[in-house]
Amino acid sequence: MIRNEVEEQIKNKAVAPYIAGEMPDMINSPAHYKLDGLDIESKDVLKSVLGTKGYVHWACGNAMKYIFRWEKKNGLEDLKKARKNLDFAIDTLESIGE
Repeated sequence: MIRNEVEEQIKNKAVAPYIAGEMPDMINSPAHYKLDGLDIESKDVLKSVLGTKGYVHWACGNAMKYIFRWEKKNGLEDLKKARKNLDFAIDTLESIGE
């Protein structure tokens, strides 16, 4: 019973932007990374918890994940996600003067 309700909620959240005529931005602001009830993304929580260097390492590791899987899963979209994660790492390091 609960599983069906959860699946329905996930389906509704995934389909809602298309119904409204909006195309979700899967590279820069994927809705599934927003925390419910908050206007922050999970990466912002990770940055706070891991600290600057830990966050940079996480972002680089995440970029590697997308590079490794691009041909098998989402193609060009995954390469763009890898670039975005490298930008997270670069921007963070530049912000602390490295």
